[in-house]
Amino acid sequence: MIDIIGKKFTRLTVVAEIEPYVSKSGKSRARRFICRCDCGNETKVTYQSLISNNTRSCGCLQSELTIKRNKRISKYGDYSKNKHFNRWRGMIERCYYPKHKDYHRYGGRGITVCEEWREHPKNFINWVENESNWEDGKDLSLDRIDYNKGYSPENCRFVTPSEQALNKDLLSSNKSGYPGVSLHTNGRWRARITVNGKRISLGVYKDVNEAIKARKKAEEKYLSK
Repeated sequence: MIDIIGKKFTRLTVVAEIEPYVSKSGKSRARRFICRCDCGNETKVTYQSLISNNTRSCGCLQSELTIKRNKRISKYGDYSKNKHFNRWRGMIERCYYPKHKDYHRYGGRGITVCEEWREHPKNFINWVENESNWEDGKDLSLDRIDYNKGYSPENCRFVTPSEQALNKDLLSSNKSGYPGVSLHTNGRWRARITVNGKRISLGVYKDVNEAIKARKKAEEKYLSK
């Protein structure tokens, strides 16, 4: 019997163990506890619901999330239902939410969203549907033409996953200033390219410009397919 009295699970602090939950058939029993929520309410929760994180509050957390979602829908109206809305939201979160898993590759290194798109999804969605190269039915992703610049109409397009891999962001350790070209050993430069998830070696060169040239040649080869 594991003692969890006093322990906290998300918003619930376990106060005391009470009579177990018994199914209607009487064939199953489950440990049950009184828990005090951060909002001040108390609720009865089974042991399994606590440790599995299925129950995280007295119900107030779900209410808050619903209110937040409704506010967002109210703020953005029908645009929040558009198929491109989540693409817009992901772009905003990568650039402005430090807790986002990819923030270090975007906002963390100065990538921003233009004012025209940042404040409301309307202009972004209009650009996608009326001005961009988006095509329904194709597997396309939003891509920045210059990976060192932010999101804006003049720097964005839609590409296939393979094409996006060719325009992959520079790693922080990259010294060449060009994707796929990195410092190797003895002052030499290595050129590589990733196509359909497979990394292809393009050789090692004494001159960084030769390595970049090899990389560009490979881009032309694979992008032309």
